Amino acid sequence: MNGLLVLSAQGMHIDRVEKLPGDIIHQVKVSKTDTGVKKQYLWIGENNGEIISDTTADLLILDSNKTKELMEQSGFEQIGIEGNKKLMKNFLLSKFHIYQKR
Repeated sequence: MNGLLVLSAQGMHIDRVEKLPGDIIHQVKVSKTDTGVKKQYLWIGENNGEIISDTTADLLILDSNKTKELMEQSGFEQIGIEGNKKLMKNFLLSKFHIYQKR
């Protein structure tokens, strides 16, 4: 196979609240777990406080050295790192780690 595997290394996960079009509030709540973080994404009607959507994601957090070690043990070779791009006012996408199967 000649495909690529791209892993996203993000900046710090933080709580935030944003006002969206259509009088909707988007809220992200972050809590630490033993292996990473839990992120709760809420979409709330601004006028009536009704929860439109409530989604939770459990994220495993690994440092870049541990990730590289695990990928190499699984037969992948790191062929590049791209990144440090500012996507929004206060959001910096740290890096994309690019791997290919040996």
